[in-house]
Amino acid sequence: MKKIIVCVLSLFVCAGLFAQTPRVAVADFDIDPGISRQEADVVYELFTAQLASTKKVTVADRVNLDKILAEMKFQTSDWSNKDKTASMGKVINATALIRGRLMKMGNWIYWTATMLDLNTARVMYAAYVRISDLGKAWDALPGFCDQLVGDIGKQELNPEFLTNVAVATFDVQGGITTQESAVITELFIAALVRTKRANVIDRTNFDKIIEEMKFQSSDWSDKNKTAAIGKVLNAQSVVRGQLMKLGSAIYWVTTVLDVNTAEILSSSRQQLNNLEEIWVRQNNNKQNEYLLSNTSNEIAARLPLPPPPNLFVGRWKSSRKVEGGYTLNCILNIKADGTITVEDYDILPVISNWGSNIFDGYHPISSYYDAPKRNGRGTGKYSNLQRINRNEIRIDYTLSLNGIPSVTKGDFPGVNGTAHFGAYGNYFTLDMTDPSKFRNRTGGYNISTLQACHITNQFRGKFESSNYSEQWNNSSVYYDDFTKMP
Repeated sequence: MKKIIVCVLSLFVCAGLFAQTPRVAVADFDIDPGISRQEADVVYELFTAQLASTKKVTVADRVNLDKILAEMKFQTSDWSNKDKTASMGKVINATALIRGRLMKMGNWIYWTATMLDLNTARVMYAAYVRISDLGKAWDALPGFCDQLVGDIGKQELNPEFLTNVAVATFDVQGGITTQESAVITELFIAALVRTKRANVIDRTNFDKIIEEMKFQSSDWSDKNKTAAIGKVLNAQSVVRGQLMKLGSAIYWVTTVLDVNTAEILSSSRQQLNNLEEIWVRQNNNKQNEYLLSNTSNEIAARLPLPPPPNLFVGRWKSSRKVEGGYTLNCILNIKADGTITVEDYDILPVISNWGSNIFDGYHPISSYYDAPKRNGRGTGKYSNLQRINRNEIRIDYTLSLNGIPSVTKGDFPGVNGTAHFGAYGNYFTLDMTDPSKFRNRTGGYNISTLQACHITNQFRGKFESSNYSEQWNNSSVYYDDFTKMP
């Protein structure tokens, strides 16, 4: 009799967006009227000192970003080109760039900061705070820096699963100033980044591109012009806002636009007594409502999902330490053209002597491990890349393995199944669709999953009670997740 038994082991990977502690450059803070450059420089120095003390990042020397960009002939559209931003990172000796802005509206000062990953050209983190005067910046620093870098090193959702969104400076009507609109737009962008449900394009670059393309407000209904904007920005959606005053009431309307069709996908609206209520207000039950946070979360939840990214392409390895002190490996090279090469597939034979009697049944007497067999190879194909849900994609695959001693006669047969890639971590798992492919004979056990590395146990025993001898071959398979190779 031959048996095939399966043991499945899951390995969870926790990884942040940055593989190592990021080295950040902090650009000079942008300022609005009412805040002097000298005041901004004091806040800048306090901020960089507090940022360094978090130990979450390494702070590079202060840079004159405008001068460096001019020397590199860096174009506005280059901010969405990861190759260009990565080149800039080498020049300023940093993997990330932090931009800050100090703004004044009414009786309050609003301070925002965003962190741009220069290797991916994505805004990864953001922070925002409201203070009554710049002297309060000292007290706000710890919480502000924690907002900005506190999540570095934690498990994060893969940004490839998120849609790319640009936020246009909010339009105004009825006496609301452009400076007030700029403040609220900047706060909304920071809040949208913090939802972690969108890849948000840097607003400064977006405004410059709009200006360079001579884009008019009426052009938002022209799908050819919005598509051109989306192509330059590498964005699928644009968030637009309107701040309108009518009598004593202020209305805030936010819409999400599909750049390829110019169609409105979703919208949100709020009625305010004054602009400060965007930060916090009391509802009829005397409870605080945080409209900025609530609106950004509402918009983020309604953003369309992008097409599924093919994250399976590359060389992947699964390793498993097993009994006997051996490590078994499986290496898959998955290519963009839909083919798979099995570069390695190891097994470890285990020879066991079993015996049986009428008193204590069938049991092992002794066993030992043979040398690993590392001749497993194979080829395969994959297709049907699709998104299962917001946080998971999959492909269908077929594999033909050879060069491996098998519990069946000849090599392993062709198998097929699905591979699943989750939004958290950088690994995928394999499942088999038809486990009957591995059925040895009537009454044998099925393999329920295609495993990365496996152990073949060869049992030899004798049923003393019936004087019946037979050889048992047991393929016990261990499976770890596949992680990306350099």
